[in-house]
Amino acid sequence: ETMDAFFKRVDFKVDPVASTQSFDAVLTRPFAQVNVLTDDAVEAQLAGLDVYQTSITVEGVYTKMNLLDGEVENEKSLTFGMAEKGNMFMKVNTTDYDLLSMNYLLVNEYKLVDITFNYNEDATVAGNDNTVFEAEFDAVPVQRNYRTNIMGPILTSAVSFIIEINPIFAGS
Repeated sequence: ETMDAFFKRVDFKVDPVASTQSFDAVLTRPFAQVNVLTDDAVEAQLAGLDVYQTSITVEGVYTKMNLLDGEVENEKSLTFGMAEKGNMFMKVNTTDYDLLSMNYLLVNEYKLVDITFNYNEDATVAGNDNTVFEAEFDAVPVQRNYRTNIMGPILTSAVSFIIEINPIFAGS
């Protein structure tokens, strides 16, 4: 995360008499952050699964935004290609999670999207065949300038996960 983006439109009239003018502007991020977090990485490793790369495909995101009015357009399905997972962690409330994926989506103010999360093992390690595993998350809430966390035992359980939309992203 070496870059960030913010926007805000402020309408004002220049006062030809005043020597200086000041305006308050609260900048916000034009995108939603979506994180896939797991609390079962150790259990998965004990069972022989060591996640190497991850990707997500999201239905219903946008590729263009008008910075003057905040309107988005060109809705489509977007795939973030396979990338190395890395060794990052995130604390949510009192639980530590392994960060599997962090992506930024251009969305309107609030929307429900379908996400397909893919992951694989390192094919260069003996015994791994680069099999791609998949998990689907339907009707995930995303909101501009907010963080959505999909968390739980993502790697070892197909039924138990929590989706949380968090305004902390808006305050960071």
